Amino acid sequence: MATVTCKELKESLLKALAAKFPILIVGAPGGGKTDIVYQAAEELGMEVIVEFASIA
Repeated sequence: MATVTCKELKESLLKALAAKFPILIVGAPGGGKTDIVYQAAEELGMEVIVEFASIA
């Protein structure tokens, strides 16, 4: 699995969101995944739907 910078992730997100591709970001808690999705969506004027998987 590749490691990317926040800038690289946001650029990829902007492209994927603009193309209406579904997105799955995986990583440790507290890494800023949700925040960067909100930032990218806001730039494009899009609504964000976040689903958290349950381990239980």
